[in-house]
Amino acid sequence: MKQQRDYYTTDQQQQDVFNANLTVEKSPLAFEYIGTSSLSVKGSITNKSYTFRFKGDILAIDIRDVPSMLAEPYLQRVSS
Repeated sequence: MKQQRDYYTTDQQQQDVFNANLTVEKSPLAFEYIGTSSLSVKGSITNKSYTFRFKGDILAIDIRDVPSMLAEPYLQRVSS
């Protein structure tokens, strides 16, 4: 006969997992402008305007707007 195991988590463990998930989902990603003048891009989800003022300018981008940035040919994601 197999033994049944019950697994329990504490409220604190559940809160830690919840907080970790929020951190991952909301962490901004950095993008660098590689064009020659300036560029303004509107985030497709947040509608936030991101203005890259000069070549090499790096901005933190809301994770929800990353697909918009990836579609821009003069932006590249900065490795962390």
